[in-house]
Amino acid sequence: MQEANELVKIATEYFKKGDYASASVNFELAQKINPEDKNIYYNLAVTYVKKGETGLAITNYKKVVEKDPQNHKVLASIGDLYTEEKRYKESLTYLNKSLKINPNYSPVHYYLGNLRLKTGDYDAAISCYKKARAIGSKSVKLYYGLSLAYKGKGDFGQAINCLKKVLEKDPNDAKARKLYLTISGCL
Repeated sequence: MQEANELVKIATEYFKKGDYASASVNFELAQKINPEDKNIYYNLAVTYVKKGETGLAITNYKKVVEKDPQNHKVLASIGDLYTEEKRYKESLTYLNKSLKINPNYSPVHYYLGNLRLKTGDYDAAISCYKKARAIGSKSVKLYYGLSLAYKGKGDFGQAINCLKKVLEKDPNDAKARKLYLTISGCL
C-alpha cells in the first residue's frame, strides 16, 4: 500500500502541473497495486476528464459508484459525461439517481439543465437552471446555459440579461460576448 500511496502523490503532483498524461500513468499504476481504493478510481476519472477521455472517465467513475453507491456527486458527474457523449437516456438515469439521493445538490440541476438544453426542451432547461440557482449556484456556466435556453425559446431579452451576468463576472468570456453580439443584432 505504501507504494500505491507514493504513486498517488506523484500522480497528484503531475495533475497539479497540468501533466495529465503522466498523472494518469501513475494513477493507473497505483490502481493496479490497490484496486480497492475508490479514491484512486475517482482521481483517475478526473484525470481522464481533463484529458478528454470521456469513456475512460465514466468507467472509473462507475468503479467509484460500485464501492460507494450513494455518492451522488459521482453519479451526477457520470450523467454529465453521458450528456457530453449525447447518450441522453443513460445521462438521465444517472442524474435522476443523483437527484434522488440529494435533491439539494445544485450541480445535478445544472447538469439536468444541460441535458434538457441539448434535447431542445428549453422550458425544462430553464426550470433546472433556475433550481440550481435557487439552491445557491452562481456559476457563470449556469447563466450561459440559461441564455442559450432563452435564445432557443426566442426570448432574446432574457437571453441578453443572462449574458450580461456572464460578462459582468467574466468580461473576457469570448463565447458569451459573441452570443451577446449575435442576439443583440436580433433585437
